[in-house]
Amino acid sequence: MKTTDVRQKKRERDQAAVVQRVGRVALAQLIGITEQTVSNMAVKGVFKEEKGEYVLKDAFAAYLKHDRAKRAASAPDADKKEAAQRLMSAKADIEEMKANQMRGELMSRKEVQEQGVAVGAILSSEIMAAVNDLPGQLAGMREQDCRRVLQTRMDALLESSKTRIAEIA
Repeated sequence: MKTTDVRQKKRERDQAAVVQRVGRVALAQLIGITEQTVSNMAVKGVFKEEKGEYVLKDAFAAYLKHDRAKRAASAPDADKKEAAQRLMSAKADIEEMKANQMRGELMSRKEVQEQGVAVGAILSSEIMAAVNDLPGQLAGMREQDCRRVLQTRMDALLESSKTRIAEIA
């Protein structure tokens, strides 16, 4: 006989030898429920009663199975409540966005895209104008003077762009 078979048979013998039976009061105390709950669960067939006693191991297993099933049955209600709350919140967000749009505080995606294209065109034209004008202005200047002219031109470019962007917004 293999070692694993011997160990398995020993475990089965040990488990069979340790069948502990308890009464309703002891079972209630061990599980942490009332005696009446033990009686009700026995009537429902959760616990198997034999001559006023319960096999402790079987009763624990039955109680855990019953408790899990009870929790699983109540979980969908909690999920439904959470989903309903998320839906209400989403609807409130949509209504707020509609109100903001009506007040002119919110633009549509199309409007944002159009504004972005317009801003890009303004910046592009300002930069191209600087690229075309600056070489002639900077020719023959010292580095320090070039830096001053470039800084002045970039400040003017940014200010001009801000003004033009504000006009389209």
